[in-house]
Amino acid sequence: MKIITKTQYILLALLTGLLALNAAMAMQPMSDEEMGAVSGQALLMMDMREGEGVSKDLNFYRAGLDAVVELNANFEKLQLGCGGVNGPGCDIDIDHLSLSGPESCFAGAGGRPGCDAILTRPFFEFAIKNDDTPHREIVGFRLSSENAEGMLTAGQNTDAPNGINVLSGYMRTTQITGTAQTQAVTFAGPSDPCRSNPQSCGVSSYTGNLDISAYLSIVVSADLIARTQGGTGTGIGLPSMSVDFSSGPEGALVYGNRETSTSVQVTGDVPTISFPDSDLVAQVVSCSGSRLACRAVPDGDLNVYTTGGGMENLGLVSNFTQNLGFIHRINVNSPFSLSMQSESVWWPDANVENIALPGWWMAFEDPVDLGHLEPSQQVDISPTFPQLTTVVKDYFEDHSLDLGIGEGWSAITGGYMNVTMPMMNVDGTTVSLDLTDLPLSDAAQSVTPNCWGDAKFC
Repeated sequence: MKIITKTQYILLALLTGLLALNAAMAMQPMSDEEMGAVSGQALLMMDMREGEGVSKDLNFYRAGLDAVVELNANFEKLQLGCGGVNGPGCDIDIDHLSLSGPESCFAGAGGRPGCDAILTRPFFEFAIKNDDTPHREIVGFRLSSENAEGMLTAGQNTDAPNGINVLSGYMRTTQITGTAQTQAVTFAGPSDPCRSNPQSCGVSSYTGNLDISAYLSIVVSADLIARTQGGTGTGIGLPSMSVDFSSGPEGALVYGNRETSTSVQVTGDVPTISFPDSDLVAQVVSCSGSRLACRAVPDGDLNVYTTGGGMENLGLVSNFTQNLGFIHRINVNSPFSLSMQSESVWWPDANVENIALPGWWMAFEDPVDLGHLEPSQQVDISPTFPQLTTVVKDYFEDHSLDLGIGEGWSAITGGYMNVTMPMMNVDGTTVSLDLTDLPLSDAAQSVTPNCWGDAKFC
């Protein structure tokens, strides 16, 4: 007699039990009434939908799971569509791409979520052309889900753009909000281009013509704080300021083949600027007052010493162009898809503006949240100086500065003038500033390595 091992005995017992169970559960015929009384839910979902719009000649066949799937994934390098229908290069090129759970399951403040991303009813779909003919053709294939919730990160924490190198697809953000810190700069100082060449700024003066009096109209023609060609004035120091900005409700849009950047217009309110006591130099270039007074005007520079004053209610408009490589973290709660098509396809349930272009295509149907953006570097506002020149000029043309006899006499006899500056209310006035490729602070766009699950990415 052959001796069997304990393991073999257990396997034999299990097999015997399964055979007995199979016999007991043999299929039995059911009547129509009995079948009608049975209800259940299928795991697999399949359907066919006719295309609309640009895809009205297509039929879409979908097969999916009526289930929730948890996913944690890391890709050190994701490249798709390289050298394909769009020529040399890649349709999608992303370094260090990670997908993990949503922010709701953060593992501590600033940590990576300690759970998986959640895909609700994932499916794959085919776009079929000439469906009812012998010449049926697959023109597109899509992997998607009815909703994807999680955190998507790309790249690493460096000052240079990295991560999303190239993206073909569709992504709209929620309203962008942020705070920028400006550099301390000197307006009308030695390095101000309007000082060395006022005509280059499109105006002839900083303050325009000042209505003092008929006798002192020489100062008017001198264009106070104006043609400061040469001279030793230090200008007006503008301190570093914290400026809040926001976009319109629709945020930024990424759409197209092989995109590397996105642009959005943001607006903000410049905080009240208080002028420190300043030393300016104006050059007298003409005189329209009495001949006696004009003869008394000193040659060369007119020193102007200002006290107090400032500017309030100034608006800022910025065209913000950002390299996608500075966007590292995307909070996803959206129908998300990855598709490939040989022609432009409007996939079922996609947004009207999301028409997938030929090649590989990544799409986020609902707006994604980039968080509160804070540039990690201070913003240089000196490019706005020519516009500030016009703002100040227009203000003084509407609000005369009363200097008086004493200031005029000191200008004529001593070559200097003491001026008390007003607080200029420029409500409704804006200056524009183009911003490009600003590294963003860790507050919203830092990358925390994905160490959750079996696929470590730390």
